[in-house]
Amino acid sequence: ENRLISKIYKKDFQNNMYLHYSSLHPRKTKTNIVKGQLKRISNLTKEDEVFELEASNFCKRMEKRGYPQGEVERLFTEQVRKRKNMVSYVNNNNEVDSRTKSFMTALAVQNSTD
Repeated sequence: ENRLISKIYKKDFQNNMYLHYSSLHPRKTKTNIVKGQLKRISNLTKEDEVFELEASNFCKRMEKRGYPQGEVERLFTEQVRKRKNMVSYVNNNNEVDSRTKSFMTALAVQNSTD
């Protein structure tokens, strides 16, 4: 079977420059950084193995920035559940409704331009 597996490109000099958890930013801001990056990783990876590897590496980087392991794991588990629900929805419905199709097309276009 021929299939294309892609990974998220990272520049060699990429540093772990995410906001440190000890900053005085609101907790919700810090939570949303993790949620947003996990969602981005999910959107950019088609294969579950690649998603899990990339997300796991990201979670380790966030823990190094002081983010509580339990909170990072909870957000990771939440994204895995959302990802599986989306895949399950698409697989169980050969005809995806027009709103969902429009959303998925817009998401793909947005990701290709980022």
